[in-house]
Amino acid sequence: MKNSNFFIIISCIAIFFTACQKEPSADFTTDKTTYIAGETVILNNTSIDADSYEWTMPDSQTSSSKNVSFITDATGSGGSLNFKLTAYSKNQKKSDNASKSVTLQAAIGKATFWNKYAESYRIQVTIGTQGEIINSNNTISPGCDAFNCANFELQPGTYSYTAIDLDWTPAGTWTGTIVINPAGCTTIELIDPEKSIKTL
Repeated sequence: MKNSNFFIIISCIAIFFTACQKEPSADFTTDKTTYIAGETVILNNTSIDADSYEWTMPDSQTSSSKNVSFITDATGSGGSLNFKLTAYSKNQKKSDNASKSVTLQAAIGKATFWNKYAESYRIQVTIGTQGEIINSNNTISPGCDAFNCANFELQPGTYSYTAIDLDWTPAGTWTGTIVINPAGCTTIELIDPEKSIKTL
């Protein structure tokens, strides 16, 4: 009889403590709402009455840390990244979920067109709806974003370009494609030794 009473008391205590477990409230913040591909998303846990956690990242990886960070794919093309946090009570019998999305933008790439032919100074370079003019020649490759070159900032991808010599008749022309890499820079020399129509 005593043993029976003991187990009843223990069961009541267990029920009491279980009932006393507060319902956790899951929540978290991100350090920004928009990220450039390759940046790190910092996730700060602001849950209330929680004892343990489970994060689910956009790549389906999980973590039980209180606060986490996530490195975005540097080659990502953009879109939404979704994060989920599950917060648990001390005995794991109560839980709550929170989800948030952030925006990922593709890392901008750059392109620089240049020319070293001594008699050609103005070349109109066009990519899509963007147009820039080379206003001077260079004896060596000037590198990215150089002064007097045709400089572009574009989303990663492959583009067609055209270029027209504005100083000569008949005008020399160039056509070709250029690959824009995330956060990279591509330089192209427009070679025109004979001032005739060129296709590169």
